[in-house]
Amino acid sequence: MSAGSGRLQLAPVSTAAAAIAGAFLGEHWGPGSGAAAALVAIVLAAIAVCAPSPWRVLAVVLTCGAIAAGSMQRALDGVAHSPFDAARRAGALVVVRATLVGDPRASRFATDVLVRTSTFALDHVGAVAVRAHRTLVVRAGGTDGVRLAALHAGDAVTLGGDLTALPPHDRFRRWEHAVALLARAKVTGWSRAHDPLLELADQLRGRV
Repeated sequence: MSAGSGRLQLAPVSTAAAAIAGAFLGEHWGPGSGAAAALVAIVLAAIAVCAPSPWRVLAVVLTCGAIAAGSMQRALDGVAHSPFDAARRAGALVVVRATLVGDPRASRFATDVLVRTSTFALDHVGAVAVRAHRTLVVRAGGTDGVRLAALHAGDAVTLGGDLTALPPHDRFRRWEHAVALLARAKVTGWSRAHDPLLELADQLRGRV
Protein backbone atom coordinates (compact mmCIF):
# COMPACT_ATOMS: atom_id res chain seq x y z
CA MET A 1 0.00 0.00 0.00
CA SER A 2 1.43 3.41 -0.98
CA ALA A 3 1.94 6.28 1.46
CA GLY A 4 -0.63 8.35 -0.44
CA SER A 5 -3.38 5.73 -0.10
CA GLY A 6 -2.53 5.36 3.59
CA ARG A 7 -3.03 9.07 4.13
CA LEU A 8 -6.39 8.93 2.32
CA GLN A 9 -7.57 6.08 4.57
CA LEU A 10 -6.54 7.96 7.70
CA ALA A 11 -8.19 11.21 6.55
CA PRO A 12 -11.79 10.36 7.64
CA VAL A 13 -10.63 9.26 11.10
CA SER A 14 -8.43 12.33 11.48
CA THR A 15 -11.25 14.61 10.30
CA ALA A 16 -13.70 13.14 12.81
CA ALA A 17 -11.13 13.45 15.60
CA ALA A 18 -10.44 17.08 14.62
CA ALA A 19 -14.17 17.88 14.63
CA ILE A 20 -14.58 16.41 18.12
CA ALA A 21 -11.49 18.23 19.39
CA GLY A 22 -12.72 21.46 17.81
CA ALA A 23 -16.11 21.12 19.50
CA PHE A 24 -14.45 20.68 22.89
CA LEU A 25 -12.19 23.65 22.17
CA GLY A 26 -15.20 25.79 21.26
CA GLU A 27 -16.88 24.74 24.51
CA HIS A 28 -13.73 25.76 26.39
CA TRP A 29 -13.71 29.17 24.70
CA GLY A 30 -17.36 29.67 25.62
CA PRO A 31 -20.20 31.60 23.95
CA GLY A 32 -19.25 33.76 21.00
CA SER A 33 -19.93 34.61 17.40
CA GLY A 34 -17.42 32.06 16.13
CA ALA A 35 -16.03 34.73 13.77
CA ALA A 36 -12.38 34.03 14.62
CA ALA A 37 -12.81 30.30 14.08
CA ALA A 38 -14.65 30.98 10.81
CA LEU A 39 -11.78 33.19 9.60
CA VAL A 40 -9.26 30.47 10.48
CA ALA A 41 -11.41 27.91 8.63
CA ILE A 42 -11.49 30.11 5.50
CA VAL A 43 -7.71 30.53 5.52
CA LEU A 44 -7.18 26.80 6.02
CA ALA A 45 -9.65 25.98 3.25
CA ALA A 46 -7.72 28.28 0.89
CA ILE A 47 -4.50 26.50 1.86
CA ALA A 48 -6.18 23.14 1.22
CA VAL A 49 -7.01 24.24 -2.32
CA CYS A 50 -3.52 25.51 -3.13
CA ALA A 51 -1.26 23.25 -1.07
CA PRO A 52 0.46 20.10 -2.38
CA SER A 53 -1.04 16.73 -1.45
CA PRO A 54 0.69 15.99 1.90
CA TRP A 55 -0.31 19.38 3.33
CA ARG A 56 -3.75 19.39 1.71
CA VAL A 57 -5.05 16.58 3.93
CA LEU A 58 -3.74 18.32 7.06
CA ALA A 59 -5.36 21.60 6.01
CA VAL A 60 -8.72 19.88 5.42
CA VAL A 61 -8.56 18.18 8.83
CA LEU A 62 -7.73 21.47 10.58
CA THR A 63 -10.51 23.23 8.65
CA CYS A 64 -13.05 20.75 10.05
CA GLY A 65 -11.72 21.38 13.56
CA ALA A 66 -12.04 25.14 13.16
CA ILE A 67 -15.60 24.84 11.80
CA ALA A 68 -16.57 22.62 14.75
CA ALA A 69 -15.07 25.09 17.24
CA GLY A 70 -16.95 28.02 15.71
CA SER A 71 -20.21 26.05 15.56
CA MET A 72 -19.92 25.14 19.24
CA GLN A 73 -19.32 28.78 20.17
CA ARG A 74 -22.40 29.84 18.24
CA ALA A 75 -24.45 27.08 19.86
CA LEU A 76 -23.41 28.21 23.34
CA ASP A 77 -24.08 31.82 22.38
CA GLY A 78 -27.62 30.81 21.41
CA VAL A 79 -28.09 29.32 24.86
CA ALA A 80 -26.61 32.34 26.67
CA HIS A 81 -28.73 34.87 24.77
CA SER A 82 -31.87 32.84 24.29
CA PRO A 83 -35.25 34.63 24.40
CA PHE A 84 -36.37 31.64 26.47
CA ASP A 85 -33.78 32.34 29.18
CA ALA A 86 -35.98 34.14 31.71
CA ALA A 87 -38.84 31.66 31.30
CA ARG A 88 -36.41 28.75 31.54
CA ARG A 89 -34.91 30.01 34.80
CA ALA A 90 -38.39 30.50 36.23
CA GLY A 91 -39.57 27.05 35.09
CA ALA A 92 -42.51 28.76 33.39
CA LEU A 93 -45.35 27.14 31.50
CA VAL A 94 -45.14 28.18 27.84
CA VAL A 95 -46.85 27.59 24.51
CA VAL A 96 -44.66 27.30 21.41
CA ARG A 97 -45.22 26.92 17.70
CA ALA A 98 -42.44 24.93 16.12
CA THR A 99 -41.28 22.61 13.35
CA LEU A 100 -39.78 19.19 13.99
CA VAL A 101 -36.07 19.16 13.15
CA GLY A 102 -35.88 15.36 13.08
CA ASP A 103 -38.04 12.31 13.62
CA PRO A 104 -39.24 11.66 17.20
CA ARG A 105 -37.52 8.98 19.24
CA ALA A 106 -39.98 6.98 21.31
CA SER A 107 -39.08 4.86 24.32
CA ARG A 108 -41.24 2.92 26.73
CA PHE A 109 -41.98 5.93 28.91
CA ALA A 110 -41.56 9.06 26.75
CA THR A 111 -41.01 10.50 23.30
CA ASP A 112 -38.21 12.98 22.56
CA VAL A 113 -37.73 15.21 19.54
CA LEU A 114 -35.81 18.33 18.54
CA VAL A 115 -37.93 21.23 17.31
CA ARG A 116 -37.15 24.65 15.87
CA THR A 117 -39.49 27.25 17.34
CA SER A 118 -41.06 30.16 15.49
CA THR A 119 -42.99 31.81 18.35
CA PHE A 120 -43.55 31.31 22.06
CA ALA A 121 -45.77 32.81 24.75
CA LEU A 122 -46.26 32.32 28.46
CA ASP A 123 -49.20 30.05 29.15
CA HIS A 124 -51.64 32.50 30.68
CA VAL A 125 -54.56 34.64 29.51
CA GLY A 126 -53.48 37.73 27.59
CA ALA A 127 -49.89 36.59 27.00
CA VAL A 128 -48.42 37.93 23.77
CA ALA A 129 -46.60 35.54 21.45
CA VAL A 130 -43.10 36.68 20.46
CA ARG A 131 -40.79 35.48 17.71
CA ALA A 132 -38.16 33.06 18.95
CA HIS A 133 -36.09 31.03 16.51
CA ARG A 134 -34.35 28.53 18.75
CA THR A 135 -33.99 24.76 19.06
CA LEU A 136 -35.66 22.95 21.97
CA VAL A 137 -35.70 19.37 23.19
CA VAL A 138 -39.33 18.31 23.59
CA ARG A 139 -40.24 15.43 25.90
CA ALA A 140 -43.79 14.07 26.14
CA GLY A 141 -45.32 11.04 27.80
CA GLY A 142 -48.66 9.23 27.79
CA THR A 143 -51.13 10.15 25.06
CA ASP A 144 -49.12 13.22 24.06
CA GLY A 145 -46.04 11.04 23.65
CA VAL A 146 -47.98 8.79 21.28
CA ARG A 147 -49.20 11.81 19.30
CA LEU A 148 -45.69 13.22 19.07
CA ALA A 149 -44.27 9.86 17.97
CA ALA A 150 -46.67 9.81 15.00
CA LEU A 151 -45.16 12.99 13.55
CA HIS A 152 -42.17 13.34 11.21
CA ALA A 153 -39.39 15.80 10.45
CA GLY A 154 -40.79 19.00 8.93
CA ASP A 155 -44.23 18.72 10.55
CA ALA A 156 -45.51 21.85 12.30
CA VAL A 157 -46.71 21.52 15.87
CA THR A 158 -48.13 23.61 18.71
CA LEU A 159 -46.95 22.54 22.15
CA GLY A 160 -47.44 23.51 25.76
CA GLY A 161 -45.20 22.48 28.62
CA ASP A 162 -42.68 23.36 31.34
CA LEU A 163 -39.60 25.15 30.08
CA THR A 164 -36.54 24.05 32.05
CA ALA A 165 -32.77 23.87 31.68
CA LEU A 166 -31.29 20.87 29.92
CA PRO A 167 -30.69 18.15 32.55
CA PRO A 168 -27.15 16.72 32.85
CA HIS A 169 -27.88 13.67 30.69
CA ASP A 170 -29.18 15.94 27.91
CA ARG A 171 -26.23 18.36 27.91
CA PHE A 172 -24.91 16.80 24.69
CA ARG A 173 -27.94 18.35 22.98
CA ARG A 174 -26.12 21.69 23.17
CA TRP A 175 -24.03 20.33 20.33
CA GLU A 176 -27.28 20.32 18.36
CA HIS A 177 -27.93 23.94 19.41
CA ALA A 178 -30.73 23.06 21.88
CA VAL A 179 -31.20 25.84 24.46
CA ALA A 180 -33.74 24.28 26.82
CA LEU A 181 -36.05 21.34 27.53
CA LEU A 182 -39.82 21.51 27.09
CA ALA A 183 -40.84 18.89 29.64
CA ARG A 184 -44.26 17.23 30.09
CA ALA A 185 -45.19 18.60 26.67
CA LYS A 186 -48.81 18.69 25.51
CA VAL A 187 -49.55 18.48 21.79
CA THR A 188 -52.35 20.99 21.16
CA GLY A 189 -52.13 21.17 17.37
CA TRP A 190 -50.17 19.91 14.40
CA SER A 191 -50.03 19.89 10.61
CA ARG A 192 -48.08 17.86 8.07
CA ALA A 193 -45.07 19.26 6.23
CA HIS A 194 -45.80 20.95 2.92
CA ASP A 195 -42.31 20.41 1.54
CA PRO A 196 -42.63 17.95 -1.42
CA LEU A 197 -39.21 16.42 -0.66
CA LEU A 198 -40.15 15.76 2.97
CA GLU A 199 -43.50 14.31 1.93
CA LEU A 200 -41.75 11.99 -0.54
CA ALA A 201 -39.25 10.93 2.15
CA ASP A 202 -42.11 10.16 4.57
CA GLN A 203 -43.91 8.08 1.91
CA LEU A 204 -40.76 6.08 1.13
CA ARG A 205 -40.07 5.56 4.83
CA GLY A 206 -43.65 4.38 5.34
CA ARG A 207 -43.28 1.80 2.57
CA VAL A 208 -40.01 0.54 4.08
